[in-house]
Parts: sequence; C-alpha cells; structure tokens
Amino acid sequence: MEKSYKRKNSTRKLAPDLIIIYTEGTRTEPYYFDCFKLNPITLKTIGLGMNTKSLVRYMERDVGKVVKEYAKKHDMHISEVDYIVWCVFDKDDFTKADFNDAIRIAESKHYRVAYSNEAFELWYVLHFDYLDAGIGRDQYCEILCNKLKAKYEKNRQDMYDELKDKQQTAIRNSKRLFKSYPPMSNPTSMKPVTKVHELVLYLNQFLR
Repeated sequence: MEKSYKRKNSTRKLAPDLIIIYTEGTRTEPYYFDCFKLNPITLKTIGLGMNTKSLVRYMERDVGKVVKEYAKKHDMHISEVDYIVWCVFDKDDFTKADFNDAIRIAESKHYRVAYSNEAFELWYVLHFDYLDAGIGRDQYCEILCNKLKAKYEKNRQDMYDELKDKQQTAIRNSKRLFKSYPPMSNPTSMKPVTKVHELVLYLNQFLR
C-alpha cells in the first residue's frame, strides 16, 4: 500500500495541504501543470533541468525545505503539513539503469512517479490518437505539428488550454497503452508509455 504524507495525531484528509511536483523540464512541464487551479490546495511545481537520478536525489534534499517554507507561511508546525510529492521525468536517451533506478529510488521514498518513455510529448500526442509505436521525441513533435496545424514549440505555455477539451481521450489512450504491457513490466521495456495520466487524474480531483 502506498504511503501518504499526513498530519500527525489527526484523521486523514481527502485533500492534502500541499502538492509538490518536481519536473525534469524547466518550462514545458511546469507550464502545463501550473494550469491546474486547485482549491484549497497549494500546488508548487519545480522545474529543475535535471534528469532521472539527479532529479530524485535533489528532491530528497529539497522536499523538507519546501514543506518548512509552507509551514512557516501558514503558521503551522512542519509535522502538521499534509503533503504529496510527485516527480515527472522522461527516459529520453538516458541509460536503462538510470531510468529504472530513478523510479525505484523515488518510489522507495514514497514519491509518486509520472514517468514517460520516451518523452513527455507522448502525453500530448495521446490527446489526438492512440499510439503504440516506439518512436522518438522528434516524431512526436512532427505529429503535434500536424494535429495542431502549427509548429509545435517545446516550451509553449498554452498546451493545457489547447488540449483541455481532449483530456479525457488522452487519459483513455494512456491507460490503454499502459495496460497493453504485461504486469510488472520493466519501465525501460515499455516504449511508448506514459504515466502522466495518473498525475492528471490526481490533480483533477481538486480542481476548483
């Protein structure tokens, strides 16, 4: 059973006080997730420009600081803060060992992981069509250019709004793609795949 962070000496709340999302990209992913307007939760998205294990190791050092800052701002003791941590990163060209180790380390710390193999743009493509071909980031971008009828720029700030009306299609396609692999499959052997739908579904619970 997945551990959740919760206040000590209190009953568990449906919604946490704070959701922290650490992302590999410094702009693409933060621009997307910052568009989720939550209530009454504080959503903090941190784009690091770090990959796989480097990102997870940074998170280990940084989470306590973020929670402490939240507690101080809200006049709370740090032990009173309910918080959930997510990390978002891609396989890209990193080694199988680095990718798998990053997932293993993150999950051992009870962080939730929304990984993609090969790239985050797969999540965008799934808003339009089901895709189970193991293509790369450049080809995802070509598909998006065709679907959007415009050049896809990696750091576009409007992708959430652009794709919002197709989000349920993306969730269905992403779930279907994940379930197409045998249970307990090695993440590096699952190409293409993305678990971004799990993070989107989680955030959607708390939309205001």
